[in-house]
Amino acid sequence: MPVVVVSDSSSRLQPDELKRWGIREVPLHVLTD
Repeated sequence: MPVVVVSDSSSRLQPDELKRWGIREVPLHVLTD
């Protein structure tokens, strides 16, 4: 079973780290009232 590591954009990982480790980054949106 394949495993995928996903992190949100607040992780502050550098693009080279994401590519090196095959990590997918998704945007994090915070909404407040």
